[in-house]
Amino acid sequence: MMKTLRHLLLAAAALLAAADAQAQAYPKQPIRLVLPFAAGGLADVIGRLTAQKMGEALSQAVVVENVAGAGGTLAGAQVAHAAPDGYTLLHANASTLTITPSLYKNLGYDPEKSFVPIGPVAQFSFVMGASNALPANNLKELIAYARANPGKLNYASPGFGTTPHLAAEMLKKAAGINLVHVPYKGAGQAAQALMAGDVQIFFDAPALLVPLVQSGKIKALAVTSPQRIRELPQVATAAESGVKEIEFSTWTVWVAPTGTPPEVVNTLRATLTRVMNSAEMREALAARGFDNFNATPEQISQLIRTDTPRWAEIIRGAGIKVE
Repeated sequence: MMKTLRHLLLAAAALLAAADAQAQAYPKQPIRLVLPFAAGGLADVIGRLTAQKMGEALSQAVVVENVAGAGGTLAGAQVAHAAPDGYTLLHANASTLTITPSLYKNLGYDPEKSFVPIGPVAQFSFVMGASNALPANNLKELIAYARANPGKLNYASPGFGTTPHLAAEMLKKAAGINLVHVPYKGAGQAAQALMAGDVQIFFDAPALLVPLVQSGKIKALAVTSPQRIRELPQVATAAESGVKEIEFSTWTVWVAPTGTPPEVVNTLRATLTRVMNSAEMREALAARGFDNFNATPEQISQLIRTDTPRWAEIIRGAGIKVE
């Protein structure tokens, strides 16, 4: 009996030692981080900076690969079907995990079941930009003007099914106003159209629109954040303007394929938390118009569960379809 117990204890100790060795050994090779958007944009900059700092902290290269197209579903599917060993990760955004399920019939992955959250990276709310020619200086005035001039206002977006597109549709529904959608090939073109007065409204990130507001090229009618943003303290929130329904933010997180060993996930989580909480990363995010994003893995999963039906309702109501 004592001999059997001794063998069991030795076996258990060996398993624990093996698990500990595996955790300590990770990562043994470069890690592939897939970004669901094209290179060169602001989100790409943040993804690459995070990858660089994670590589330094892990003493192993984190190699970025941009897999753009189909609203991020190509990137999501690649990572979902990758070996769950911690060497292929996804720098996922809110769109990839909460909007695309209602836009595409065949995602190639399940946003909840295919991934395990590692941790949060960043988040930002939107600025509601307006042409200087628009005879409205805040959201309340815009709603009043739109109701008095149905069908005469239009709004830009970087394309069908993008978050700026859905933000404007959310406003239409909440305020009961009629706005005409004008899609462009990217946020840069949409911003140019706004400055030229070709469109009257455009929702997008503070990093793009705040400098245009500050230079007087456009004006800001509202922000979708819970509080006023530091760069535009004079601009009221949507909630202050009586339209709390358009209070929202978009966010980015790291996820791994479901089945990734818990000890590997824990190593990544601890490292990502340390990196994102560093003064250097906080300053880098703030300089680019992003906010620090504090959320547990459980809270990330809950965000996916709550945000997905919210966007689905907007998409169905607006009849948005992506071919």
